[in-house]
Amino acid sequence: MTGAAATDYTLASRTVLLDLSRRDWWEEGCAFVGVSGSLFPSIYPSAAAPFGTGREAADALGITYGTPVALGGGHRPCEVLGSGASSGWVTAATGTTTNVSAALTGRPAAIDHRVICSLHVVDGMSVVEQRMFASGAILRWMRDRLLAGLDYPTIDALAASVPPGAGHLLFLPFMGGARATRWNPEACGVWFGLTEAHGTGALARSVMEGVAFELRACLEVLAAMGLPPAGVVSVGGGARSALWNQIYADVLERDVRVPRHTGAASLGAMLLAAAAIGRLTDLTQAASAANPVAAGFHPRPAEAARYRALYRDYNALYEALRPTFTDLAAHD
Repeated sequence: MTGAAATDYTLASRTVLLDLSRRDWWEEGCAFVGVSGSLFPSIYPSAAAPFGTGREAADALGITYGTPVALGGGHRPCEVLGSGASSGWVTAATGTTTNVSAALTGRPAAIDHRVICSLHVVDGMSVVEQRMFASGAILRWMRDRLLAGLDYPTIDALAASVPPGAGHLLFLPFMGGARATRWNPEACGVWFGLTEAHGTGALARSVMEGVAFELRACLEVLAAMGLPPAGVVSVGGGARSALWNQIYADVLERDVRVPRHTGAASLGAMLLAAAAIGRLTDLTQAASAANPVAAGFHPRPAEAARYRALYRDYNALYEALRPTFTDLAAHD
């Protein structure tokens, strides 16, 4: 659009070739992979518009030549900003997959090797991130393969008709391998405890609970890094499910908030564009104002205790099956 090459700090930091301390291309890393930092574009803050539209783009779009072009940022940092999460709250975005992201001032003192750390769209802050492989995609698979294309509200209602624990049915949500926190490409999806007494509602609820258990594992990694979450802001398509949000609250034993706009990444990008043309200065404050809390879910003591016990069984099941995952993969 501008005829100039440029990137922002969030995307640059996700190349693994940016020196986070110097905020410039990492010379040693570039040399290691055989490239020069001079090949990469100049880096600017996310809330910047260093160039305007070039003549060709302006003519094609029918806009004024030189119109500022805001850089914006990476999807997840934009999402954290747009969610309005602050003061220790973590963003959990559930869609095709579930992503857990937390923003903090500066950089964490210690970074667990299972966690991705990048620069935030807000200057002076970082984002730590963990991403599962599949969550909502599993419900879509169930819808298409097992439930004859039922709509999601109907699937939600089926799951809600089953009590917590899904009738002693556990599900490991590793349909495409396990990313955070386990990083095991050989892991597979598993239903354990399945009997003839279980119906489709139990299957659907066990999927929601399995995702919540894996989300709890992600939060435990953050806590071990000295970043205990104050609560969770739920965004993405999964945030439309009141049942799933309540399961999150009960399993995580933390409050869950749902903002007015669950498409948080787009909202965050819009705020960056507004800042780039001088329409706002405090991004965090603007995000809270633009995306206030619309609903809240609180952990229920009895359900939380039930899930606490099931979470232990969930982790024990994964550890017991880990050698089997490896054996199955070896048969290929």
